[in-house]
Amino acid sequence: MNTALNKASITCGSFMAALVILLLLHTSPTNALSGSQFHPGRISDDGVFFQGSTMSVDEIQAFLDAKVPSCDTNGVQPYAGTTRAAYSSARGYPPPFICLKDYVQDTPAQVAESGLCSAISARSGTSSAQIIHTVAQACGINPKVLLVLLQKEQILVTDDWPWPIQYRSATGFGCPDTAPCETQYYGFFNQVFLAARQYKRYARDADLYNHVAGRTNSVRFSPNSSCGSSNVFIENQATAGLYNYTPYQPNAAALANLYGTGDGCSAYGNRNFWRMFNDWFGPTVGPLVRTESSGELFYSNGAERFRVGSMQMAAEYGLGLSDVRFISQQEMDSLSLGQNGFSDQLHYIVKSNDDSDEDGGAIYLISRGRQIPITSMTQFNNFGFSISEIRYLPLSLIRSLPSAPHALSTYVQAPQNTIYKIESGKRRTIFEYNTYLSQNPGGAFSPLSDLILQRFAYGTPIIDGDAIISQPNGQIKLYQDGVAFNISTLDVYNCWNFSSLKKFTVGSFGEIGSTTGNTQLSCFTTSGDGKTYLMNGATKYLVPASWGIASPSSVLARTINRIPTGTTRQVIRKPNGALSVVEDGKKRPITSMGIFSKLGFTESDLLSVNNTTYDSLPLGAKKHHIGAVLVEPSKAVWIVTSNSQRKRIASLKDFLALGLQGQPNYKVSATDIAAYTAADSFPLTLKTNGIPALINSGFMHSLPTTTLQSAFGVSSSGLNDIDPKVTEHLPARAASRFVRSYGNAAVYYMENGTKRPFTTWQQVVNAGGSNSVLFLSDEFINSVPTGPSM
Repeated sequence: MNTALNKASITCGSFMAALVILLLLHTSPTNALSGSQFHPGRISDDGVFFQGSTMSVDEIQAFLDAKVPSCDTNGVQPYAGTTRAAYSSARGYPPPFICLKDYVQDTPAQVAESGLCSAISARSGTSSAQIIHTVAQACGINPKVLLVLLQKEQILVTDDWPWPIQYRSATGFGCPDTAPCETQYYGFFNQVFLAARQYKRYARDADLYNHVAGRTNSVRFSPNSSCGSSNVFIENQATAGLYNYTPYQPNAAALANLYGTGDGCSAYGNRNFWRMFNDWFGPTVGPLVRTESSGELFYSNGAERFRVGSMQMAAEYGLGLSDVRFISQQEMDSLSLGQNGFSDQLHYIVKSNDDSDEDGGAIYLISRGRQIPITSMTQFNNFGFSISEIRYLPLSLIRSLPSAPHALSTYVQAPQNTIYKIESGKRRTIFEYNTYLSQNPGGAFSPLSDLILQRFAYGTPIIDGDAIISQPNGQIKLYQDGVAFNISTLDVYNCWNFSSLKKFTVGSFGEIGSTTGNTQLSCFTTSGDGKTYLMNGATKYLVPASWGIASPSSVLARTINRIPTGTTRQVIRKPNGALSVVEDGKKRPITSMGIFSKLGFTESDLLSVNNTTYDSLPLGAKKHHIGAVLVEPSKAVWIVTSNSQRKRIASLKDFLALGLQGQPNYKVSATDIAAYTAADSFPLTLKTNGIPALINSGFMHSLPTTTLQSAFGVSSSGLNDIDPKVTEHLPARAASRFVRSYGNAAVYYMENGTKRPFTTWQQVVNAGGSNSVLFLSDEFINSVPTGPSM
């Protein structure tokens, strides 16, 4: 593929053509390359050459626009003693002239080919920038390589009045040095696509071509065989491909006059490719250099060197281990270190050393292989950067990195795709895309590396509403309005119905900032209005004051209020069926459904709770109903007379008199019995519902009238009023003033607390007591004083 299909070659001999091309193309830059830096075995590294995504369409277009700010479309500029229009028209190429930056054509579809290029769709009105980008992406060839190829073959990048013939053979594909170009390969798209595809063929089918990577090859100096050749160990595929495309290396004369001509045996194609790429985009080979004797790493642009503190810093410049090459100490010493006002090391905050250069002294953030302009000192300070951190580097070095799609944004993206908002030197995590769009409607963000992001402490995350934050180890927190609440168990998670909240995972809770709290959530909480609730899944329940739950005040009013309130319940039930009444902050177990019923509860009083809620309450004494018979470890027997009091059954006789031999009794612990205050022995003469009664032999004998009360010597005011639940098991009998014992046939008449004996049954009949004799225990009858006989 020759390098001379251009205006010069149409009018000049080969030597003059090369000279004119060189004069048109090249002006030595301030930091000029040296021919001694050209390594014939490593013209370009594979990592540079086969990287198809180094420039976007917009970046390619901006590059082309910068190279030709104004196109001489109508050929009005003077040329060769006439105008460009007249000169070109005389040779069959009349204006208008279309510069590469303005070139557009319809492009055909291309099928995918294994190992070469992926498929390309047909497209109408495709710009040159879009063609270069599409081909670069499809074939995996650096678009910078294609731009340099277009320049070295046809001066198309910088020509401000190109002729159609230059587009016809734009990359020199199908144009051998010894024959005319082949017409089937004509056309700008064809030339760009076929050149890129060919470089991939060199790699896929390497053994079919003359120059092969990884071995020593004989490489000629010129198409003229008499100029000779030399053996070159070709280190990589990119270099092998360049030699297969243009099979000559520059001789000493071409390298000695790097920006001019050499001698009659000089060839310039690969020299010019290397030089143009370096001048436009930076090194074609790994710019990281070191010597065999030292591990210190430097970035070299061919004239200067800059210290690289770590491979992490190298990665910010898009470089890795494959970009490291070894050079001699002599070559290292020839590279100036931090001269001409430059800093001596790379950093991710950089600017050129001249505020009046073409970028106006802009400050850049270098990250993930791109240079990102910082928009203002306000933004600079918001990111927490310091002037002392700025490193001064050649503008050409900064510009050799691809530009970010836009200037530095307040919104940045981590390599793991997390989005943060930078505020006052801190990063605030944004978990949801919709939240991000509401914060940043333009949607622009800047990708940053972990090296840069780690300098920012975590700030308060940006979350709409409440959220559950979890770590990979399973620990979870509720996050609300800048405060985090610990959730210790799955039961607590469920009782707050947190499954309905949005959930996010973080590497550690440090990612939600240092303003978070350590409040441990339980299923009990106190709302802002001072009411205590039991959170129980999809429903919350107002906790009665009798429960005595002391719960900390909560800031979770929003979370509490989103859950509806259910009817207050009295008894809690554990998943295994255990029941308890809550009193004074403790759970008092109900050991049987019989006790449950005796306590007056029904199914509607039950509230099923999770294990954590149930177990979080301290264990209190067992709960018993009024009238329950309790047997303590000492064998003392008590009867519950109220919710808080017990009375002792003084003797077996009293036990029998109360008719308790057929009633259930409960063995209790000292703790259980202590829950009831001990009072005197249980009285057999008492009041119930305000009516005096006599308990005897398992029966309840009421004394509803003052006459009866006087007869038995009972004073209503001196009797204990016992809850009727205590005696409800006793059958009721009507009281009578005619009494007798079970063990004696004698009948007595009760009067003023004494018993007056009848001497005959006829006396009983005459007194009207034959049908109303009341049987009482011998013990009771014997205890009543005897009065005069009837």
